[in-house]
Amino acid sequence: MDEGRQVPGSDGRTRTHRDEKRWILIGLLVAGAIFGAAFPFLPESQQELFSSANLSISVAFFLALLAWCYYDASGLGFLLSKLTILSLILVAPVGFPVYLFRTRGARHALKALALTCLFLGAWYLVTVIAGLVASLVGYSLGIITAPQ
Repeated sequence: MDEGRQVPGSDGRTRTHRDEKRWILIGLLVAGAIFGAAFPFLPESQQELFSSANLSISVAFFLALLAWCYYDASGLGFLLSKLTILSLILVAPVGFPVYLFRTRGARHALKALALTCLFLGAWYLVTVIAGLVASLVGYSLGIITAPQ
């Protein structure tokens, strides 16, 4: 497993696939914080489960998942098949573990799934904390009225 393969960067420096994957995860955390901070200021119609705001964060999350899998697969010397890409898009809770088991084997896939669960928990916490802070700031500035 050679995750240290070099990738030419746009700034002329070379980065490894591991660096690219790390930046994707950092970007997801930042996107979660932005979404969480913006959520209290959205109209009530956009705070529902199937709103365009939730759809946009879901699309961003799936695009980041595909990008992460692309860099991961190329770092491991694999190519993503069309079926794998389709399974990652349509049924990510099944497609992602299958991808991990196919590229890593059982022991390393289980470790990667545990790390994925930890990351998802961290992403959720970042989103919730950013939302709570934004709500407190909004309430204190009078931008948001307290629920009755």
